[in-house]
Amino acid sequence: MFRKVHVPVLGLVQNMSVFQCPKCKHETHIFGADGVRDLAKTLGLDVLGKNTDKIFIVDGQINDSVFK
Repeated sequence: MFRKVHVPVLGLVQNMSVFQCPKCKHETHIFGADGVRDLAKTLGLDVLGKNTDKIFIVDGQINDSVFK
């Protein structure tokens, strides 16, 4: 979309891509373990960074584990 309107894209940042079960701590990669890397390769971009903070859902609300 950015390319269609001639906005330069510097790269991609992976953000909140892991769901962690609050009970058993099992981690599920929402977009695949290498989703951002694969997309960056397809688009010819660099991966600029990854936010490794995990999120999980409690009582229907998304909670960021940084605040736990």
